[in-house]
Amino acid sequence: LSCLDSGEECINGGECIQRPLGDHVCSCPYPYCGLRCQYQRPACDGTSVGVTSIAATTLSPACSSSLCNNRGICQQIAYGTGIQCYCARGWSGSRCQYGKL
Repeated sequence: LSCLDSGEECINGGECIQRPLGDHVCSCPYPYCGLRCQYQRPACDGTSVGVTSIAATTLSPACSSSLCNNRGICQQIAYGTGIQCYCARGWSGSRCQYGKL
């Protein structure tokens, strides 16, 4: 279940955001990670933390903590070496670098 569907709030300053496919996930501020932002790095580095119900977000070395800006969530693209940033509400751009007006 996503943070919106489960009724479980994001903690430690996390924000529930909608991703492009319509699912919701907690966008966690550094150094927090996990389904509800309940873990502190390095606990999640390189492991699957079950962030979404579609496909668990894997926090891999390709997704450094500074790659996605403004609490964006980095996800490695399946079967590839690229990454994608899922931006928190109010932000856009390939690295969540642009504020929406």
